[in-house]
Amino acid sequence: MLKFIDEKKITYLALAEAHYSHKVNGEKSLQGVIYTNSDVLKSIDRGWSVELENEKYFITYATPVDNGENITVEFDAIHEFFFDFGKSSIYEELSGDHSLAEYLNFIFNGSGYSYTLDAQADSFEKSNFGMKNRLSLFNDVINTTNTEFEIVGKNVRITDQLGEDLSSIVKKGFNMQELGLEHNIAGFITYAKGFGAFNDENDESKGRLVAEYKSPFADVYGILEGDPLVDEKCGDKSELESRLEALVCNSYTISVSLTLEDLQKAGYEYALPKPGDYILAINENLGFSSKIRIISVDQEYDVHQNIYDYKVTCSSESLIEEQQKADVAMANTWREIQNGNKRIPNDWLTDAVNVATEALLNAQTEIKFTKTGILAIDKKNANNLVLFNSAGIGISSNGGKTFENAITAKGINASVIKTGTLEASLLKLSWNTISNSIQFTGDAIETYENGSKTLGINGAGMYVYYPNKSEPLFSLTRAGSQNNPFGILGIRKGQPFDISRKTSKGETEQTYSSMLSFDPDANTINVNSQLILNQMRPDKNYKGINFHGMTLSGNAGIALVNEDGNAGIWFGDNGDMAHLINGIWKSVN
Repeated sequence: MLKFIDEKKITYLALAEAHYSHKVNGEKSLQGVIYTNSDVLKSIDRGWSVELENEKYFITYATPVDNGENITVEFDAIHEFFFDFGKSSIYEELSGDHSLAEYLNFIFNGSGYSYTLDAQADSFEKSNFGMKNRLSLFNDVINTTNTEFEIVGKNVRITDQLGEDLSSIVKKGFNMQELGLEHNIAGFITYAKGFGAFNDENDESKGRLVAEYKSPFADVYGILEGDPLVDEKCGDKSELESRLEALVCNSYTISVSLTLEDLQKAGYEYALPKPGDYILAINENLGFSSKIRIISVDQEYDVHQNIYDYKVTCSSESLIEEQQKADVAMANTWREIQNGNKRIPNDWLTDAVNVATEALLNAQTEIKFTKTGILAIDKKNANNLVLFNSAGIGISSNGGKTFENAITAKGINASVIKTGTLEASLLKLSWNTISNSIQFTGDAIETYENGSKTLGINGAGMYVYYPNKSEPLFSLTRAGSQNNPFGILGIRKGQPFDISRKTSKGETEQTYSSMLSFDPDANTINVNSQLILNQMRPDKNYKGINFHGMTLSGNAGIALVNEDGNAGIWFGDNGDMAHLINGIWKSVN
């Protein structure tokens, strides 16, 4: 639902579809159809506004449509900045040579808006600048300085050029539905002439600065003249020639229209491009692959304000610029070959060399040098690429939207590592949360739960820890002597240790009953249920050892005897041990 606000600041909600348009020149506008809320359908008029994505748009056009059974209203709206500036005038004038900031202060003072200047521009002269609405004066300054702007709330940011070079790829069959090309032929020219400052401003008969530019395409298409460029303030010939070259080179461009898939709906970490951004568009069916700049974005919202269609209009580099780049590349062929940056043409090679060269180049990788770094792109699948720059190395399988595998100054991030030998001073494996982990240190393996150590294993033995305690609750270590090969079971003083069994009641309720408990303070071992120590060799006729609720303690040692009393074993407190065989004790030592 959209929020509509009347001239009295009363808010109404109504079901409405909306078409949102955002252009690189800063324009933001809405068109839509309202379906519900009779208060809105019958009363929408002057002074009404509508909100979308936390931005306000003033209604500039509204017309009811009788559909027979119901009434709908079609409307147009513009962003509040354009409405406010278009309805606010300046009743004074500014003349002479002033900086860009001075002109902006003149326009913005008392407007209720602020500006941020991120552009560099020389001072320029305006005569009788003023006595118009603020929007007209603002557009005049933007056009004069060849800058761009964007609106963020009540602030207007002025910059040399909006957007970023995303190094993003839009490709038909992946995140692009359609790509259309429009060749702008009507304005194509091959020649332009310019006139600058007079040699003597008091005597025009002494002539003036004159420059011209002729495109290489003039030899193909003839001299096609453009309108003369006249600027009496320009006294620099190189500057005038540069402007003439830009005028000719930009006279023939290709406009590209794209329909993109909003991959964010599928949970894909991918930000939709904005006006001003540069992207790489690929449509293999049309043989089109070029870096293009987005100049406008159109989004379609349903009545629930979900985006169901996303179209962008782009402008590619001019064909003249592309041809000039090709000419320069041809002129530098030998130098590129000498530097190892270009292959020798096939007709220079023998058959044997061709065969060997083709075998080496089966990798099918394309290298590109961009502002963000060096891109190595898989020619068979442009979504697979590697980025090299000063920050590190990133590997992407989605055209550079995310780099799931990367090497940076902060470390290595990888989804899978395959290695034969891994050497590290600390290896930490985490799951669920960072606080649950297994750590492999230089001499031990340790497990942690909720940040607290629970188990440690090293060359001396195994240690079990109680949560948030530094001393082991339970330890099993070796004696450390060849004369005493038995292990030592250690239990923390003041902390009894139980060996329990789990019993179930029904399908859900589970209980634990103690079988064997150790009390280090009382120096006792308690057997709370029948404990059977079975024979280790079934081929021998030993019955095992049975205890029924017995307590074994003492300083001299412990004897374990079978039910018949003719077999057993005795452990002394000084490390001695004896066997009971056929009713006779025999020392083992």
